[in-house]
Amino acid sequence: MGKNNHSIFLIWAACIVALAIVCYLLIHRESTVTPAPKTITITWDASASDVTGYEVYQKTNGRYDYGNPVCVTSELSCGIDNVRKDACFVVRSYIETNGEKVYSEKSGEICY
Repeated sequence: MGKNNHSIFLIWAACIVALAIVCYLLIHRESTVTPAPKTITITWDASASDVTGYEVYQKTNGRYDYGNPVCVTSELSCGIDNVRKDACFVVRSYIETNGEKVYSEKSGEICY
């Protein structure tokens, strides 16, 4: 009977040691924090009195896709959701004539 108690004690001690190791690893592991996406509002000044609207573009993979604006508005601001750190944007105005858009030069780059 004494031998069985000794075996149970050794198993119990091994479990305690294993639990302590797991706790240590969980507490001291390296963690990385990814910033949560946020909502931003980009504002700009009117470019001309006869502007039909504005388009905002986000840089993706190092370039702007002018065929895919993230915001189209006739206002002087635009709210954009799910913006990650270091996101960059440009704005350009347009005048619509006979169903065709004529664009201004793009704004300076706006980065967050």
